[in-house]
Amino acid sequence: MTDPPYPRDIAERLRALDTERCGRQYLQGLQLNREQLLALADVLGLAGLHRVSAERIEQRIAKQAVAARDAAAGLRPRGDDPARSRCAPDPASAHRRR
Repeated sequence: MTDPPYPRDIAERLRALDTERCGRQYLQGLQLNREQLLALADVLGLAGLHRVSAERIEQRIAKQAVAARDAAAGLRPRGDDPARSRCAPDPASAHRRR
């Protein structure tokens, strides 16, 4: 069993993705447990997630990573338009937990 990448590495990868949808796909592929998701949320500066579901934590993480990147680049928030963006193949898929 291979461990997933470190939270900081995951956060960096998430910020490089085009959309929240791509971020969710990446996170789901990693199959992080609740504790790992909370560690990642901490790296991204998200608080108050200890009482929500793992699915909701994934949603918040994906949204925060894309929004933070866009804000740093001075971009306006954009919706996830599947016709406009494609998720790149996940190089970290080899790190999936079984």
